[in-house]
Amino acid sequence: MPTPPDLALLETLRWTRLRGAVRNLRQDRAREHPLWILHGLLMFAVPPAAKDGQSRFVFRPLAPMGDAIQRDRVYPFEVLFPGDDLSLAADCATGLARHLADLRNNFALERLDPPQVRSLADLVDAALPWPADA
Repeated sequence: MPTPPDLALLETLRWTRLRGAVRNLRQDRAREHPLWILHGLLMFAVPPAAKDGQSRFVFRPLAPMGDAIQRDRVYPFEVLFPGDDLSLAADCATGLARHLADLRNNFALERLDPPQVRSLADLVDAALPWPADA
């Protein structure tokens, strides 16, 4: 039976978060799922170091996306990079802004928050308090 991870080890984990939102300008009811479209946008923006095995990234929507892309809808998301190196997230933000500055790419950047280093303590602080009878 595996032993539980050492809490001290978990407390050393760090990741960098980049949050933002994009607005769909033109496409309506595209055949591709919105997650696939967001993935495509991010592949233009994520730095090469995060795509070639030197590092990795994951992303997730911050609101339900539905089954089909909708014109004028805002799609909030976050991209997570392992570690506490803000440069990957900053490079991703720059790449996304540059890519979406060209309106031919069907999306506009609605919001892009500054990158943040996160830890387990941040998750605990943001969690809802446990009920007294739990």
